[in-house]
Amino acid sequence: RKAAQGKDSGLTVQEIAMQLLSNIGDEEVEIKPPARQSQAGRGGGIGPAAGGFGKLMLPEGTQRKQMKGYERVDVPAAPAFDEAKNPVKYIYINELPQWAQVAFKGTEKLNAIQSLSYNACFNRSQNLLVTAPTGAGKTNIALLTILRLIGQHMDAAGGIGRDFKVVYMAPMKALVGEIAEKFQQRLRPLGVIVAELTGDMSLTKKELEQ
Repeated sequence: RKAAQGKDSGLTVQEIAMQLLSNIGDEEVEIKPPARQSQAGRGGGIGPAAGGFGKLMLPEGTQRKQMKGYERVDVPAAPAFDEAKNPVKYIYINELPQWAQVAFKGTEKLNAIQSLSYNACFNRSQNLLVTAPTGAGKTNIALLTILRLIGQHMDAAGGIGRDFKVVYMAPMKALVGEIAEKFQQRLRPLGVIVAELTGDMSLTKKELEQ
């Protein structure tokens, strides 16, 4: 078991979260409660947490303002991830199963956030929430989860069953087209059919069944 010690180890909440994410899939992780902190000079507690964590505190610099009918809480942005303080074990594409490597043709290795997320999205099937800026590489994280599902429906000869589907939702039609084209290029070598469905583009019953 690995333990994230919170304040006692000098790690920020963000750094602890990144460590836990990178460990998902390897072994059981235990989070020990951080030392109880005073509310003085802080943004205030957000109530007791289950599991003996005491009071969770909003980050320093948080501003709270009571508005009409609701409370507004402004939380300062988290510090940028510092790889010098938190070395990343990069995942090289040749470490993936050979059949999955074709989806990353021309790529040497996963980037930092993809490498940290690798065990969670390719070796596990639990729900996963990843938040990162535009261009950080979230699409490839989604691709890893799709490859995991493909692997679960692949027979010993490398054939892929047709008894499953993946739905990728995007907020804009232009983005849907871009992602559909990208996934088609990446997954075509595996025999996977990618189709676009928006308000402007419909699919026939036969196409949906494929």
